[in-house]
Amino acid sequence: MNSFKRILIVFLTILLLLPTAVGAPKGKTEVRVMSWWNYLQSKPLQELKSKFEESNPDIELIFDQIPSKYADKVLTVVAGGGDQVPDVMMLAMDRIPQFAKAGAIQPLDSFMTDAYKKSLYPVVFDALTYNGKTYAAARDITSFVMFCNKKLFAEAKVEIPKDGWTWNDFLEIAKKLTKFQNNKAVQWGYYFPKHDDAVFTWLIQNGASYTTPDAKESVLSKPEARQALQFLQDLILKHKVCP
Repeated sequence: MNSFKRILIVFLTILLLLPTAVGAPKGKTEVRVMSWWNYLQSKPLQELKSKFEESNPDIELIFDQIPSKYADKVLTVVAGGGDQVPDVMMLAMDRIPQFAKAGAIQPLDSFMTDAYKKSLYPVVFDALTYNGKTYAAARDITSFVMFCNKKLFAEAKVEIPKDGWTWNDFLEIAKKLTKFQNNKAVQWGYYFPKHDDAVFTWLIQNGASYTTPDAKESVLSKPEARQALQFLQDLILKHKVCP
């Protein structure tokens, strides 16, 4: 098994400009912003709107929310046309190829300086591009890390892992931390959210991925990917150390 590596898994949430204009109410240009966040409950979005409109008094930001199945629903909105099509939107970086191929977003190179592009980590800038064109500006990057509960480790008399620990080491620790009572789990040795971002961290540790770098072909059938996915499945169904 591969050793755990210090890896920075970059999952960008990014702002994309769509080539669609909307009406201007009484001297102001209305710009629609699509997000999965609830504007009324998001202080950062409220502050962004306030500061942006203060600096651009001729523009009014209108925030729309799609809380679930975001990417698919946005494509449906764009395909339908009309006033609901956003001018600016948030999108995960792995969706850029899909939206670019669908013609739902436009290249932003003419709006970007070379200084801005060079200021980004190469892995970040690469995630913003498709077929040699830049389709997004980075809003933030997120590092995926593993947390451990020191209290539970101490109670189980298990040492905190050191650099170089392997998947086998991880499994043995998870077994020691898992507790069952009357055939029912009362404490799990490991937990991870069952979505593609979390699974990707295991794929990349094993030299695998979801797709080829150009996002044109799935590589989940490759041995490295199958091994990683099997390991995750075994944690749940075979070893029963994860819900």
